[in-house]
Amino acid sequence: MKLIRNGLAFGHIIECFDNTLYGFFSVLLAPVFFPTTDPFTQTLSTFGAFAAGYITKPLGAIVFGLLGDSTNRNLPLVLSIGLVGVPTLIIGLLPSYQDVGILAPIVLILCRMFQGFFFGGEFAGVNVYIYETIPEKELGINTGALIASGVLGAIMATLAGMVAFHQIFPEWSWRVPFILGGFLALFAVKLRQKLELIPSDTKNQTTYMQSVRILLTTYKKEMFFCFFFAGLTTIPLNLSTVYVNKIYGDLGFSASTSMALNALTMVFNAFFLVLFGYLADRVGFNKMITRGCIANVVFAIPSFWLLTGSSVGIESAVLFVFLMMANGTMINGCAFPYMASLFPKSCRYSGLAISYTFGIALLSGTAPLIATILNHTFGTEIAVAGYLMFISGFSLFLYKTFFPQKPADTAVSYKKAA
Repeated sequence: MKLIRNGLAFGHIIECFDNTLYGFFSVLLAPVFFPTTDPFTQTLSTFGAFAAGYITKPLGAIVFGLLGDSTNRNLPLVLSIGLVGVPTLIIGLLPSYQDVGILAPIVLILCRMFQGFFFGGEFAGVNVYIYETIPEKELGINTGALIASGVLGAIMATLAGMVAFHQIFPEWSWRVPFILGGFLALFAVKLRQKLELIPSDTKNQTTYMQSVRILLTTYKKEMFFCFFFAGLTTIPLNLSTVYVNKIYGDLGFSASTSMALNALTMVFNAFFLVLFGYLADRVGFNKMITRGCIANVVFAIPSFWLLTGSSVGIESAVLFVFLMMANGTMINGCAFPYMASLFPKSCRYSGLAISYTFGIALLSGTAPLIATILNHTFGTEIAVAGYLMFISGFSLFLYKTFFPQKPADTAVSYKKAA
């Protein structure tokens, strides 16, 4: 595939490795960087730090998206991958709360915010680059492969956690993956510099404020739909990894077992992403989007029901992650080419970047926090399923209301002229 040959996938692997390290380590690192209080407050604090990385993604999307629309597609891709390594490296070297007190969580949250800022301009930019350089009939499979490459970065982060938290290694060994991730980002810069140059739409080039005004006036419906739809792409994944690590601990699973389940979740995720991207190219994006939303609504409660009860075994946990990934990736495997097609080239980068990052920031990045509050309020994991069902159902409603398409439509039908 072209995205592998030109090194685009490797850069995304490192970007996702750096950004997901904290997500998978969050519950386990809570005692390191936050004061020891009651478990519920400590969990909220560490999930709040996780969410901080999502909150700044929209700001990064605005800066890098408008930069990509006004100059070329390549510059923000090089800058974002290089700079994301800096906060990752700092986290790896950051002293604990016991050593420096309140400074530890403050610096940690700032690092998470900068990670989110730089990632905010990278992911949408890579998808726009694919949309504008890959043949139309191969958009689904290439998008699925790209996101799967990011999943590979997450798998690497999970495996690093399994090794770092093994009893035979010292307590500080968790720092090694963060330090390694910081240096690998510099290597990824070299690969990104070799990408084919894709200039912006100079014929219809606009200023920063003009692009934002066009998006908020002419493309209001597109922005609103993409906000919910983009958030939905990663809600199942965050609930199946970051959030359930707390459940795994409550069920008595060891840290290594939790990390192994996270790795298995990533494997399922990568496999289904490529599969559903491939199917989207053949049966049509419309069908895959509709089926994905319906599948999330139907299987959300049965999935979380598997984690309830006093004697939940490893088999139930495996079935849980299988169902969550098999249904959630129907959307993630085909969403981005469709969303990119809703915007003209002159504001495509910024339109996709802004709507995507606001969606994952407010709907997906906060999902572990919202899930914790729902579970604490209603006393059951079934309540968490309601959040996934609501976002899925409302996204389907918006899709059918704003962009009704015939079932036979394919990805090619959606592509607007540049």
